[in-house]
Amino acid sequence: GGVRYVYAGFANTYSNASIATALSRANAGDVVIAAKGTYTGLITLKEGVSLFGGYKPDGTREVGSSVITGALYAYGFSDGIAEVNGFKIIADGTRMIDTYTHSPTIAVAIAILDCHAGNIIIRNNIIVSAFGDDYGIYCDYGGATIDNNDISGFSRGIDLDTDSIVTNNVIHNNSYGIETYATHNYIINNNLFYSNGYDIAFDYLSLSTDTDHITVENNTFIGWSNSCSLYFSDIYGTYVSSAGAYFRNGGFEDTVSRKVYFSTQKAGS
Repeated sequence: GGVRYVYAGFANTYSNASIATALSRANAGDVVIAAKGTYTGLITLKEGVSLFGGYKPDGTREVGSSVITGALYAYGFSDGIAEVNGFKIIADGTRMIDTYTHSPTIAVAIAILDCHAGNIIIRNNIIVSAFGDDYGIYCDYGGATIDNNDISGFSRGIDLDTDSIVTNNVIHNNSYGIETYATHNYIINNNLFYSNGYDIAFDYLSLSTDTDHITVENNTFIGWSNSCSLYFSDIYGTYVSSAGAYFRNGGFEDTVSRKVYFSTQKAGS
């Protein structure tokens, strides 16, 4: 079947008053189209339903003109692609439920929790913090494709712990641009990093598995004199023929002050 469009914020008889209402009425395979304007609060995404913003009444598009002040939340997706595309998302301190402590301790712009890797696409958005929130995009047992976004002002611009693809983003003015936990299939290519405390930090890596790979290619790092481009902490294991981490063709504007740190390396058996 074809794609059905569900409208939010337009002044016509087909419109829904809010994005939340439009999502509640949408079915898997639908696309919610949001008008130019401001939306507030916590928006819970729906499995298989995509959310596109920045549309004017005449149908033309101005990416970033649909502004969400609050947070977006996806939980438990197992099938069906859901894409968030074309919004400006201003994190206002809205807090998520931490899946470990089950308490609302994580302030985010976008939270992806317990979702099958690859089912969430975050593309063409401007994601900013109103006052230095914890996370821009937080993935906890939920992987994502994160492409062509501008992400700034967070403690962690992107936080990953499941297979994810991060490409063509501008990631800047965060304490950590990207932070990963444990070893998974991470592809981090063609991004621009600047003015982060750490551009990419890899924590708790085990590089001796046959299935998990890290690829970091064709990124550009520009920034503060005291910042670090690639940071590795608690590295376990040894390279094997079919696994490992690959770092190629990174553009460093300042080769004197940009650094690569290795911390707490532990050899495998």
